[in-house]
Amino acid sequence: MERIKGLDSLRFVMAFIVLLGHGTLPFINIPVIGSEYNELINGLLGNSTVGVAAVMAFFILSGFVIHYPYSEGKQISLPSFYTKRLLRISLPALLAFILYTYVFGFFMGVLWSLICEAIYYIIYPIILNYLKRLNWIIAISFLMSYALSVYTSYLWPEYNGDFHRNGYWLTWIIGLPVWLLGVHLAENYKSFKNKNSPTYKRLLFFRLLVFVFSIIASVLRFHFDISYVFSLPLFSILVYFWIQLEILYYKDKEENKLLVFGGLMSYSIYLVHALLIYIIEEYTGYSDLRTNVWYCILAILSSLIASYIFYILIEKPTHKLARNLGSKFK
Repeated sequence: MERIKGLDSLRFVMAFIVLLGHGTLPFINIPVIGSEYNELINGLLGNSTVGVAAVMAFFILSGFVIHYPYSEGKQISLPSFYTKRLLRISLPALLAFILYTYVFGFFMGVLWSLICEAIYYIIYPIILNYLKRLNWIIAISFLMSYALSVYTSYLWPEYNGDFHRNGYWLTWIIGLPVWLLGVHLAENYKSFKNKNSPTYKRLLFFRLLVFVFSIIASVLRFHFDISYVFSLPLFSILVYFWIQLEILYYKDKEENKLLVFGGLMSYSIYLVHALLIYIIEEYTGYSDLRTNVWYCILAILSSLIASYIFYILIEKPTHKLARNLGSKFK
């Protein structure tokens, strides 16, 4: 099937936001404006790179990519599908987990989202059998997501603003409607792909809108005790329409080659960046790299370099292995 332009660039941008959001965006200190205004500026900066909001975009992109090959009636081979998809995500994640846990003794914080992805892959063939009821499935999944969040808020009244606050084995329910929006986007791709490309101004407006609402979700989480489990599923609806515009915009335009290249290793960035930040914090003795701009730059560059090495040595060969093994089951 045709390659959808724009998606690789989006993957890199989202992965880079996650990288910045985990403590590599340096604090600003402008002496002439005073500490109060510096605190305000740094507060805005701290809420401007919302990694978990980027994960919502990843979920939608994942749902789109998974369903796109089957959106026009292609038959699914379960052994081939599960071999390709689960091996592709699990082997790099397993090796990263070993590095985090058994080599450096550091907690792998992104594990919750990988478990969600694996569960979505497992249940996708069931969803594929009920595409005519996809709108109802999405609506029910939203109800389930919010019902679970309200119920667990009642059970555990102590505030926890994390998206994965309900643990590894329930968070997939919270994120399911987000992932299903990606499936919906792929299912409707044939109906909107022939629309006129949006103007750059309109696309820029939606990018800004997504950016602003991600900041609002972060402010609500940290300053008004409104957890991400309540704000981000709704936020993902806006992301749905934004990604649709990105797809339409790039259908007749060339992408930035550097962003496309970055998108190829975006999964590796997502997997290993926190480990590099941890290593630099341990080596430098800084518990918060944001207080030193040079260490922030070092963390960003070393994370990108390590991600590229991980991509070449682990992720890329895993993709090839998954394709080869999956093709044997067709």
